[in-house]
Amino acid sequence: MSFEYLKKAKEIYILCPGGIQTGGPELLHQLAALLQSMGRKSYIVYYPLKQNWQIPEAYLRYECQQAYQVPDREDVAVIVPETLPSFFDSFKNAICVIWWLSVDNYRGNLDTLKYTKIWLKKSLIHGFKFRTQILHLFQSDYARDFVNKRFNANGQMLSDYLASEYLESVNTDQNNRQNMIVYNPLKGAKFTKKLQMAMPDVKWQALEKMTRLQVRETLETAKVYIDFGTHPGKDRIPREAAMCGCVIIVGLRGAACFNQDVPIAEEYKYPVENGQIEVIAQKIRDIFANYTFHYHHQENYRNTIKAEPNLFKQQVEKIFFC
Repeated sequence: MSFEYLKKAKEIYILCPGGIQTGGPELLHQLAALLQSMGRKSYIVYYPLKQNWQIPEAYLRYECQQAYQVPDREDVAVIVPETLPSFFDSFKNAICVIWWLSVDNYRGNLDTLKYTKIWLKKSLIHGFKFRTQILHLFQSDYARDFVNKRFNANGQMLSDYLASEYLESVNTDQNNRQNMIVYNPLKGAKFTKKLQMAMPDVKWQALEKMTRLQVRETLETAKVYIDFGTHPGKDRIPREAAMCGCVIIVGLRGAACFNQDVPIAEEYKYPVENGQIEVIAQKIRDIFANYTFHYHHQENYRNTIKAEPNLFKQQVEKIFFC
């Protein structure tokens, strides 16, 4: 099946985990909203099905239409994240699309979900011959590379963009910054802890138990944001931190290894190894001392982020319309 079938779909249903507010679900709402604004009938469908899910308050801004069932017709397209391949098991007619928002979440399913092994046996190993071919969309170049190498499958890039508050009204004042390192405690916690022990004199701030506004205000006052997690896709928080004026340092893992996904100079990317702790600490202290220089050195990263809404719309036009 080619993407020409997707362009002819009269209705598009986008599966989204219910009750979760993270980068992936927000992106699913962004796609539904954009398709609606461009004249396509599109719906958010929360799963597990048959539960009374409400659109999260943070996503009401997208004004998405919500559906509770997905019809199995040839003029219907069904888009699911990589965590939900089993949803296609009962479909014979609809156009089925996997949107690879994360590589690591899929890999986790290999070990924890029995249905994934069945899905692999039926579809990936046999090239989807057991049913209509599945189309692939990639949020990151990392995901595109993974699917191509592992399954010899191709598809189309459909990335994402940040919420408007990180693109329009962020305070990037360089004069009142603290020598502070901001981090997500859910990303690379063990390695981050070692770095903290090597820099006990530095102020550290975890992004936890905060509202969206509090996260933004914190990022607007710090000089450095670090992420030594797995980078399962093109993560949002490093980009949000960059747009808030932080200098970004990441570990060379996952999507951070791909310049298309994290386009910052190699001097800000480090192997997640114990021998790198002191090197990273020295880099951070240099950023504290020469913040303006390092801030301007990541200008291309911020410009790339600013251009993402237009790029996303162009990708949607190519995939669903042109």
